[in-house]
Amino acid sequence: IVPKQNPFISLSYKNHDLSFSSIRAIYVDEKNNLWVGGLRGLNLFKDYQHKSTPIIIPEFNNSVVYSIIQDDNNNEIFWIARGRAGLAKYNRETRSVKKIELNIFSNTAMSLVLLKGIKSENGDLFFGTNDGLLISIKGEEKFKLLSLDKIDGHKFIKNRIETLVEDSHHNIWIGTENSGIYIYSPNGEISKFKDTKLNLPIGFTVNH
Repeated sequence: IVPKQNPFISLSYKNHDLSFSSIRAIYVDEKNNLWVGGLRGLNLFKDYQHKSTPIIIPEFNNSVVYSIIQDDNNNEIFWIARGRAGLAKYNRETRSVKKIELNIFSNTAMSLVLLKGIKSENGDLFFGTNDGLLISIKGEEKFKLLSLDKIDGHKFIKNRIETLVEDSHHNIWIGTENSGIYIYSPNGEISKFKDTKLNLPIGFTVNH
């Protein structure tokens, strides 16, 4: 009788599997490598199922890694959101890091905190920040920041974006720390979700 294997794999700082204990981001690439980002670090496991020793990427030891996104045009490139340290591109092949200059015009550009990021189905990049939604269209290394302030005629004390998800109709749902849920539609408009038929995102209908 072959004993049933435990389907769970545990990686922890306590057992020296990770170089940090506070996890913010997890990603599995096309080579089945496991990337783990968090407080003061970015670790790479090339054989995580057998609990291999992590590759510690020292360039991120002083950063909080919130998001890890693989580039659509080059699988060796990873976009890394690093909180107050900004956005960087990491080249897996050359092990080099390039800091990305956002070149955005905002009163808070110097204090922008990059948090949760996602890549849409068509390859656009979206990053939640402490001051709105940061967007880069696929194929362009240009960014624009869309603030959630003054939507519906209100200015919110906090519009920090904590989470993002894309639905099957390519709407981006935006979860904030203190201001509820917003929707970024494929036509580039942001609205606050009010759960009414007048505010449904593209592709949604109401059944009576």
